[in-house]
Amino acid sequence: MSRFTPTLTTVLVLVGVALVAIVAIVVLAPRVGIPELGLSTTPGPDYALTVDPPPVAADPPARGIAGLVDAAWVARVSAASGIPARALAAYAGAAI
Repeated sequence: MSRFTPTLTTVLVLVGVALVAIVAIVVLAPRVGIPELGLSTTPGPDYALTVDPPPVAADPPARGIAGLVDAAWVARVSAASGIPARALAAYAGAAI
């Protein structure tokens, strides 16, 4: 027989859940602008920062996605694996 009644067990479980929730809120609360923690009190920008455009890739030597793959690599892997060079170049170009 249990030493706690069902009502007392329910109350204890609810108190435990409430304590876990309070600890989670306190630990996970944002701490913006608290000088004691060494955090900045100035707000961040409210706009997107500008970035440099991505580098432009060189023109592929052949048309389509197969032209993105190195021809020497295609020849070497095709000979070693038995996969047709055209199919290998297409699959590798799609993966790139």
